[in-house]
Amino acid sequence: MACSSSATCVINSARAAPGEGFRNSHCVPAALRPGLGSSSLPSLSSGKISSRTLELRTPSRMVAFATETSSTEAAANDFLKKIQDTWEKTDDKLAVGGLGFAALLVLWASTGLIAAIDKLPILPTFFELVGLLFSSWFVYRYLLFKPDREELLKKIDETKGKITGSD
Repeated sequence: MACSSSATCVINSARAAPGEGFRNSHCVPAALRPGLGSSSLPSLSSGKISSRTLELRTPSRMVAFATETSSTEAAANDFLKKIQDTWEKTDDKLAVGGLGFAALLVLWASTGLIAAIDKLPILPTFFELVGLLFSSWFVYRYLLFKPDREELLKKIDETKGKITGSD
């Protein structure tokens, strides 16, 4: 029996004679498969898994999982390769690491500050109101009409030019 890489083969434990396969087996799409996480699978060292198939034996059924490299895994590998190449090209690794650490420290501190402000009874509601009013003004000023959208895009391009130095 063959299943796609995104399906789980659910096989009833009613077996035929050795070598004849399984009776009453079917494939279940990954989205419909019951919540069997990797924590519910026995370890390879326990001896309950053969080297040819990965299966979980329960009194009522056995489950075999089909595996195949997905396109998201390949994209993640490409992304990690680009990061590694960029890191290798970096001259001052200590400064980059320090900036990364400082960014994490600022993120942690700002999270603490926001949590402290959120505990005050009136300030969160006030800040929500300010955010709603500013968002409404921004939509009216820059997004509602076409000439205003063009002005916003021009400002964004100017700012990008100043940052990248391609002015």
